[in-house]
Amino acid sequence: MANPTLVLVALLLLITLLTNFLPSSQEHLRASNPFQVLNNLGIVTQIPEVDRGLVAPSRLPDTTAVILNWSRLPNVILIVSLLCSNSLSGIIAAIHIWNNQPNLVLTHNVLSPASCPSTKLVIHNSPANIYFRARFLACASAKTSMCFLQDDDYLVRPQVIWSLHLSANGAPVHRDIHLLPPHERLSTYFRTLVSPDERLHTTFAWLGHGTLISRERASRFLHLLSSRDLSDEQLLMADNYYSILSNHIPELWIDSGIELGSSQPFSVGAQGEERNWKHIVAAKNQLHLILRNGPSNITFTDDRALSMDLGVWKSPCRSSPCVLSVFIALLPPVQTLSEVEHKTMRMIEQNRSDHVNPHVLSNFVDNSLPFAVDDRPDTVFHSPETGKAGEWMMLDLLKPIQSMHRRLAICVLMPEISLPWLQASDLAVSVDGQQWELLVSEFACRAHDGVAASDTSYSPLTKCLLPIFKSGWRFVRFRLLNDVPVPWGVAEFWVEGVPI
Repeated sequence: MANPTLVLVALLLLITLLTNFLPSSQEHLRASNPFQVLNNLGIVTQIPEVDRGLVAPSRLPDTTAVILNWSRLPNVILIVSLLCSNSLSGIIAAIHIWNNQPNLVLTHNVLSPASCPSTKLVIHNSPANIYFRARFLACASAKTSMCFLQDDDYLVRPQVIWSLHLSANGAPVHRDIHLLPPHERLSTYFRTLVSPDERLHTTFAWLGHGTLISRERASRFLHLLSSRDLSDEQLLMADNYYSILSNHIPELWIDSGIELGSSQPFSVGAQGEERNWKHIVAAKNQLHLILRNGPSNITFTDDRALSMDLGVWKSPCRSSPCVLSVFIALLPPVQTLSEVEHKTMRMIEQNRSDHVNPHVLSNFVDNSLPFAVDDRPDTVFHSPETGKAGEWMMLDLLKPIQSMHRRLAICVLMPEISLPWLQASDLAVSVDGQQWELLVSEFACRAHDGVAASDTSYSPLTKCLLPIFKSGWRFVRFRLLNDVPVPWGVAEFWVEGVPI
């Protein structure tokens, strides 16, 4: 076994090298202390006082975080320091580090810079690199009911993890929730397959940007893999099979997260791209075989009719636990496909992309939905087309809000040119997202005198505020009553407390 002291010294040298040669675009990662790096990134590792009531755990932490280590150990230490911080103590019960690097023996001493108690860290030193299969084995062995999966080149903010957790726990039926940056969410949408009878309804979605799944789902997936005639390579590339074989379109949230980088990801580049498509094709072929053979032995694959609206888009809030949902035409609707068995996802994605206006594609990424809840007035969410009657935008605060000793205000920061959609909408609040109570008061709007939108075509910005004296509601929704001549435009949408 390697000498832990020597390993730690080597680690510190590696951190020094990395921080000395980082590009200027990653200046915030130059500190070797992981908590200093998190602070430079603006990530709070303590629960803010304003959020304590919302995120205070009503039961014991029920989630195991799973991190794979291969060649970016400084990143792993940084991620562990975040996942083990007080800000996530109500969610994360354990952190399972699966070390896929057989030439390095991980110990608690090596991971000590993360300041995570050894009682919370589970370390598995694998004798061989088993790639992505490892994350499902780690999850299946967890003592908790839920698992949070992420890659080692990405940071997910604590508030977003809280949003994932609260949303999953509040759902009547478990559904995997994947975080995807805008460009990946675009690809996943174009890869969505629905057969005319809706028995096949699947897509491909990455897990490494942050995904919440249940331990039971991981176990069922591994059982399905073991029951199929798969090669060793196919088993190793389990990520490429998970979402497709589930035949279950997961909940997909658009979230940009924080890229850590340090080396090219395994799945990126020409070789990585071809490997991905090879296994996506194999996964789709396996799904057709499973559905053809009937549901009797299906334990992971869902063969029921499609049960979700593909026209709803979601993003988690950046600064506090909440989720923004919109029913707005950001992309053309997904159509059912005849003879889907004879078409590849690659072909379908390319064909759909080719038939969409380039402006619509670029707008999806450059004016993406998270901009409406990223706590940055200089970024603006903008729909590609003018608003249509029946479209809506809804904020889920994830728990009923209590006014305490404050009155509440619903706030929208928006381009002045976008005011017509606000004026043509009704506003309602709800406890359950089903039954709505209309608010009849009018917004008070005034010029925003703070940071301007970075795109001058969205300037000037206007802040509109509506005081509300009710409490106990969880959802707030704008709904267009008629068509308007302008697109949706939102720099920020939030609920704030105003001292009485």
